[in-house]
Amino acid sequence: MERASTDGLRPAGKAQAWSARYSEVLAAADFIPFDDDFSAGLAVSHVGPLGFARLATGRCAINRTAAHIDRNSPQLYSVIIQASGRGLFTQVGNRVVLEPGDLALCDHALPHSRVLERGAEMLLVRVPAEMIAEYMPRPQHLCGRRLPAGAGLAPSASTMARSLWQRLEHGFSPQYEDCFAHHLLELIGTSYAMVFGPDPEGSVPDADALLLVLSHIDDRLYDPGFRPGAIGGELGVTAHEVRRLFAACNDSPRGYVLRRRLQEAARRLRDPRWRGHTIAEIAHCCGFASNAVFTRSFRERFEQSPTEYRAKGAARECGERWPVAISFDRSVDDARLERASAGTE
Repeated sequence: MERASTDGLRPAGKAQAWSARYSEVLAAADFIPFDDDFSAGLAVSHVGPLGFARLATGRCAINRTAAHIDRNSPQLYSVIIQASGRGLFTQVGNRVVLEPGDLALCDHALPHSRVLERGAEMLLVRVPAEMIAEYMPRPQHLCGRRLPAGAGLAPSASTMARSLWQRLEHGFSPQYEDCFAHHLLELIGTSYAMVFGPDPEGSVPDADALLLVLSHIDDRLYDPGFRPGAIGGELGVTAHEVRRLFAACNDSPRGYVLRRRLQEAARRLRDPRWRGHTIAEIAHCCGFASNAVFTRSFRERFEQSPTEYRAKGAARECGERWPVAISFDRSVDDARLERASAGTE
């Protein structure tokens, strides 16, 4: 089993170094951390023809763009099993929130992104395209769609995948690998067929509408005069319709706009190019009309003031490192992220 983590990486340039390491071990992608103490761990193995990977991270976005995709490489699909924490997965116009136990299918030949909460873990089952077609006749129409934790045979598939990973950690008899691999794909394929039908349609009908709304928000995000309640009127749809689109992703227009503005402000507070700007100036440039509202919202989200956040970022450029260990708590059958002492496994 091959393992990698952010342990030992210098704080300055950690995101770039980890992105390079992740790309080397698993798949080309860029990591964008949301916290200064970002940490991550990755373990990779296989069961017969299936690749297995377990990823544990701090809060971050993972983007795989067209520039990362090598058209000469064999096509792969990944079944994402959200082991713990929550994640936002986007592909082919579909955008879904994954709760623990949920599954989603990802085509590595197409751009996609994931946004993960602190302490999130995912188990990835990587399947060659020619193999997955035996169990899902039209996998391209299932990418980016959420298979809920309790739907169909999803609980059985998730439990089996976790059990296989547990065995991999202690050694696995190769004579049974192909049998287990095919049995797992049978469970996953049957689960998708039970939920989406034997001939699934393409993207969900609201995908184009949601993308239009998100694009409009990106265009207006930095305008302090822009209010989430005005989205519907500016696009010629009702406010109820806009709220419904976000509700399908367990979100709201106000929550999304505030989160995006706070993320951008946090990034600028740590960006050396913005060191000559005051916190009030950064807040205004990120769409906040009131510095008091910005400070209160920032503290609620990051549990520290903008001033503290900016100061700690500068101090930690040569500060402590947080190694990560991927583990499996067999007593509760749940994944967890462990922090270890610096310099230990």
